[in-house]
Amino acid sequence: MGAASPNNGTRQNVPGSFPDPSAERAFQSWYGLQAAPLGLDPNPDDPRHFYDYRGAFLNDGGAGPEGHFPSAFKTFDHPNRFVDGIDTILNRPRGEVPEDMVLPVPTLGDFLAAPLGGRSY
Repeated sequence: MGAASPNNGTRQNVPGSFPDPSAERAFQSWYGLQAAPLGLDPNPDDPRHFYDYRGAFLNDGGAGPEGHFPSAFKTFDHPNRFVDGIDTILNRPRGEVPEDMVLPVPTLGDFLAAPLGGRSY
């Protein structure tokens, strides 16, 4: 679809729905086809995903053969944002990422304590 850009550090998507009902239906259908075989929560807006599935949808960013979605659409607080010292969202070394673009990474305790409707931290 190509209407949006990946999460390049200048924006952080907030879950919601597309204003156009037909676009939202298309997204929900796409997400269902992605989520079911991977065993993902059927709610694309569950905050425990730490991922912007709508951004991925707009950029044809479905799961690859390994079941991994493009890192560009991780939320800034994604637990695997930094891997081997590299910011997987911005594809830059950790030291080159401005501090205002780095959120605290939740711990397992934070994740387990989070209510289903949102984060508690």
